Amino acid sequence: MKTSTMTKTTSTTKIAVATIFLLAAGAAAFIIAPPLKLKSLQVPPLKLSILNIAKAPDSPSGASSPGSVQVVAKFILSASNNKNITLKEITFNYTAPKFAISTWRLYDASSGAQLGALGTVTDKNRVKFSNLIGVVIPAGQSKTVALRADTDLATMGASLQVSMPNEPNQIVSDAQIINGLPINFGTFLY
Repeated sequence: MKTSTMTKTTSTTKIAVATIFLLAAGAAAFIIAPPLKLKSLQVPPLKLSILNIAKAPDSPSGASSPGSVQVVAKFILSASNNKNITLKEITFNYTAPKFAISTWRLYDASSGAQLGALGTVTDKNRVKFSNLIGVVIPAGQSKTVALRADTDLATMGASLQVSMPNEPNQIVSDAQIINGLPINFGTFLY
């Protein structure tokens, strides 16, 4: 004896199940079970944590004099409304063809507190900040961050340009989505 099950769905979400028994002689018998009532499934909305990054309106550029701890870029980090976001690592690209920059720092632009260790130049035109301290953006809020560089060695006619391209691991955080890249900050002329 073989069995087979057929299912029929009606517009009222009731299901009738019919089981067919196939007998050896080829005859069939139908047994119909009572309709089943299904509970509706409710799927909660997907809540992704989003980190938005934008160039600050007061990010500096233009003619400048060399100096230590000079602000060379300012940007705003904003967290979505559902979760605090922790920034773990950030990398900048820069072009300074006529001079070397020995020291890079990140600061909270509001409090003036330095955010972790000095930046590490990872190759000729990239500086990376790891082990950031206290860079938590509360849910629904923003934090303005300043990138500072020692530009003491800049000579007359030198320039500096900082950017954040849209590349993997440019920003490492616990956010699922990062919006706002690429960013090109202003060019400094010394």
